[in-house]
This record gives sequence, structure tokens and C-alpha cells, in this order.
Amino acid sequence: MGNILFQQNQPKSKNSVLNQLAQIKQSGPSNLLFQQMYNNNLDFKRFADSVQGMTPEQAFKQYGLDFNQFRNQRW
Repeated sequence: MGNILFQQNQPKSKNSVLNQLAQIKQSGPSNLLFQQMYNNNLDFKRFADSVQGMTPEQAFKQYGLDFNQFRNQRW
């Protein structure tokens, strides 16, 4: 299964995804950002619904991402 959170016409590099995550982290209160993305981005809504109830490790694994790499990332 592909990564629907960051899906576009071209594949994203690992660094590009990490850069997007860094931008999200710097954008302010996460609950407000989450609600805005959930309400305005159908792909994000599908992603959030698909990982509901999972641990972060399970969600990352489902989408082919390495949770340990994310956790150890220095922002």
C-alpha cells in the first residue's frame, strides 16, 4: 500500500517527507493543524481514519515508514 499522506504524481524522497514533517511541527498547535488538515484534505482524512487506534509503530509500519528513524530525527 502506498503512502497516501504524501501521495503525488512523483515519488517523494525520504528527506522530502522529513522536511514536510518538520514544517508541520513548526506550524503551531498540533490539534488545530490536525483539524484543519482533517477537514480540508480528503487524503489526510483517509490516512487519519486508517490509522485510528494504532500505535505510532503500527501506523508507520503499515505505510512502509521506519518509526525509529522518525523518532531519532533531530529537528
